[in-house]
Amino acid sequence: MADVRPGADDVYTSTREQLHGVAEILIAGPQHRAHGTIRLSVRADGFAGVVLPIAVEGMALVWPRGRAALDGSVKDLALAAGVEAGPPVGVYSSVAPLASDDVLRLDSGSVATIHRSLHVGAQALKTLAPDLNPVLWPEHFDVAVSVAEVN
Repeated sequence: MADVRPGADDVYTSTREQLHGVAEILIAGPQHRAHGTIRLSVRADGFAGVVLPIAVEGMALVWPRGRAALDGSVKDLALAAGVEAGPPVGVYSSVAPLASDDVLRLDSGSVATIHRSLHVGAQALKTLAPDLNPVLWPEHFDVAVSVAEVN
């Protein structure tokens, strides 16, 4: 895992990779197994499953009956949220796999920047295509819409 000390050059990159992994294995994967979709939605303070009621809000993983800091063991977070950690199977090949044995160490400033960037992107897409709902795609961890068959 990359160095995530405050001030380290790759703090932002490491934090983004970890959030990408959380999106894949704690939300999109469980949601796909239960509901057949990998689509995620962007929120002002994070992102969420479109069907599975699990979200990242700021520096926390949130589910209907609880929340936990995005800190520590991925396996413990999955257990607390009541999901089986793992990417969607048979949909795409993960480029940023996060293992259930990994330990999250996120930088709060980088998390805030990433959430703000995704939200601004989603709002820009809503301005471009007001009838469409922007999707946060977990395979790339990017927000998009399709207009006239173009993403």
